Formats: sequence, structure tokens, C-alpha cells
Amino acid sequence: MSVPVTCKIRVFDDEERTLALVRRIAATGISALTVHCRTRNMRPREKAMWHRLNSIVEELKPLPVVLNGDIVHYEDVERAKKATGATSVMTARGAAANPSIFRAAGELPAIETAVEYVKTAIRMSNAYGNTKYTLMQMYPDTRSTVFRALQGSKCYESMCAAMGLAEFYESEGRLRDRDDPMRGRAGKRPVAATETPTKRVKA
Repeated sequence: MSVPVTCKIRVFDDEERTLALVRRIAATGISALTVHCRTRNMRPREKAMWHRLNSIVEELKPLPVVLNGDIVHYEDVERAKKATGATSVMTARGAAANPSIFRAAGELPAIETAVEYVKTAIRMSNAYGNTKYTLMQMYPDTRSTVFRALQGSKCYESMCAAMGLAEFYESEGRLRDRDDPMRGRAGKRPVAATETPTKRVKA
């Protein structure tokens, strides 16, 4: 193929079974392998097994191997690479909770990044539902009055009010919501006059 193809797996409980799998995958000609260092049944609260990656890295050299699992701070990147020999790392929950983990100068407070995220989302006309979902992963204090208000918010206006951004919404958000009412609130997109509504029929 003319484009790189990569693969991502979890490990088996049995190390030899895992190594047999990665050998078969590497033989297909992939450009890199990402390994989530948990088994299929392990949950995020269970510590990722970084030590399981060492044998995979050795087995597949010189194929790039990317570590996934428990990368939540900037310093975790080098720590993981040094401990396992991984070429690079992949993160999901860490970046969703606070995107500033990529900042070499140090992480910013989660609430500060959340505020900037909402402002950027409004300026870029991001769909409200997508913004709310991401924001709920970022907000640090799940017991606070603000968090409960965000949970109950149905539009950018109420979201901004909960976060103390009412003035920002009036200056930059309201005009955008007026141009595209469905962008700034939860709910289904209305059917255009030229569309034929569909109805699900029970068999």
C-alpha cells in the first residue's frame, strides 16, 4: 500500500500468546504497533502493565512500538519510554482530562484549560453536544455546584453561565447561535423542507 498502516492491540494474560500475536501482526507489513498495556477485561482504574511491553519491543525490533495506558502527565512520556524501550506513546484519558499535558513548561490548571476549550469551541462553531461531552471529561470537581449546573445545561448559553462566561457568550456566542440555532444546543437537527422524513417500521 502507498500509505502507512498501523495496528493497536491489548495484551493477553499469557505473555507467550501475546508475543505470538504480535509476530503475526508484524509479518503483515505494518508500519508501527500500538500496545495498550492492559488485557481485554482490565478497566482504566487498574494500573497498566508497562512491564509487558519490554519483551514486545525486543521481539519486534526495529518496528516502532507505541505504548498506551496511564499516560496522564507530560513527564510520563519519557518515563514510559525509558522503562519499556517504546518508540513513542499514545494517550486518551489524560489528554481528554487536561490537554495541557502536552505542555513542556508544565500543565495548566484543568479548569483553565476547560474555559479555553469552551471559548475555542464557540469560536469554531463546534456542535454543542460534542463540546459538552468533552467538557465533562475535563471538569475536575464533580461534586461542585458548577459541575451539576454543567450537567443540566442544554445549550452554550447555560454552559457559559455556569462557568462564569456569560459576558463572553453575549459578545461572541449569541450571534453564532442565532445564525445556526441547532449548533448551540442539544437536540436533533431539524428536517429541511427539501428532505423526506424517514420513519422506522417495526418488522
